[in-house]
Amino acid sequence: MKKSLLMLTASFLLVGALAGCDDTSTSGTTSTGGDVAGGLADVTLPTEEGKVTAAFQLSSESVAIPEYVSIYLTGCYTEKANDDETWDTTWGYGYDATEMLLLDGTTDIYYAFIEWDAASYGGEQAGQYSLVAGYNETAELGASQSGLQWVDSYKSTEVVAYAYPANPEWTEKSANVVWLTTEGNDAAIHTFTSVPSAPVILHNYHITVGFVAEIPDYAAPYIIGTMNNWGNDDDFNIADWKLSAYDPEGAIGFVADHYYYEINVGDVIANSPIQYQIVLMAPDATGEGSWTYQFGNAVTDDEGNVTYNNNIDYTPYESDGDDYYALPHEFVRDPNAVYPDPSLNKTVEFRFVNLVGGGTIPEGTTPHLCANITDWKTVAFEWDDANGYYTLDLSVAAGEVEAGVIADSSWTGKIVAEGGNNLKFNITDATTLVTIEANYAFVGVGDPAYDGAYAVATVTVS
Repeated sequence: MKKSLLMLTASFLLVGALAGCDDTSTSGTTSTGGDVAGGLADVTLPTEEGKVTAAFQLSSESVAIPEYVSIYLTGCYTEKANDDETWDTTWGYGYDATEMLLLDGTTDIYYAFIEWDAASYGGEQAGQYSLVAGYNETAELGASQSGLQWVDSYKSTEVVAYAYPANPEWTEKSANVVWLTTEGNDAAIHTFTSVPSAPVILHNYHITVGFVAEIPDYAAPYIIGTMNNWGNDDDFNIADWKLSAYDPEGAIGFVADHYYYEINVGDVIANSPIQYQIVLMAPDATGEGSWTYQFGNAVTDDEGNVTYNNNIDYTPYESDGDDYYALPHEFVRDPNAVYPDPSLNKTVEFRFVNLVGGGTIPEGTTPHLCANITDWKTVAFEWDDANGYYTLDLSVAAGEVEAGVIADSSWTGKIVAEGGNNLKFNITDATTLVTIEANYAFVGVGDPAYDGAYAVATVTVS
């Protein structure tokens, strides 16, 4: 559902702080054995005591990897157990991802030592990972622009083929070796079609956006993207990335009845793609960015449904030079419709009702609503013993709702619409009750009829 601020979950839709593993010292070597085709089958990989060696082979069709670029690994191995026995499912990025090293004597075998114990792992993404090319220390850029950045074009084609929230899974070949495989790619071969360009820094760079109507005074536009690691930095404050009103009078390409905003994003790397989205939040917003009222690229599916949560791709070019104002990305959505006036909110009851003939909620599980009206945070239903269903009251405004029911904070076995998409329905001024009906037994488990990934729900609005 939600795109993780990773991405997503993800992204949306997922970020932690594990130091990158670039220690090349070894305590031994191990042969991978040869039960698949490919260069790894006959390679002897180094090992380090207490760690696992992860490895892949660079495809012969890949672009060259220049000296200032490294390939970085992140994934489930950066997730950690919290002190309260919950599980922190964040993945490392930037320099907190693991830099892959070229195996001595080869030109296409990469490896890294990681800490991984499958037996003690308590998350939901066992064996899942991502490989992304990024600037290393020799590029002499700041840490916020280096290491793993969540830019799709810098992922291997085998990794980017997995649409959020899916990820590839490695294959464990022994107790201390994993191959970074993908479905149909047991040889752990990865192809990179592009890598970051040689760094040329542009200073005082401005991004501009335009809306078809003025932003209401109870909201303000903010930018979240690769420039600020999607709002996931520990010291990130959304107020630092608030767009300011911009007067484009006389500028070529501007339309008079649009309302424009701009932000000085500071230093950017020329010829290196940026991805971002605009979100509307309260004017005094602080902390992490909200994905509820977002403006991305509009995409229409086969059924004619339009979504606006796709990242906006933009590349600053070297010819732009310093002190540049980019022509605006213009949005066709009315901000007043996207972000309704919160003063008009009213209380709506949400019921989660068992399907006739359905089973029981798995022991120890509590269903939660996760939706754009909850800012994609999970809100627990309460059991109504007198009526025999779960209920939740929310203060909401009229408008379109995207939602799902999940188990606690886990996306496994989500309760959504046919095909795995979010439940979508409209709340009107007359709405007082929304009923979501699904089989209780599949909360956190999924319906085997849908490969165990989700269970279908129906929604009634009254």
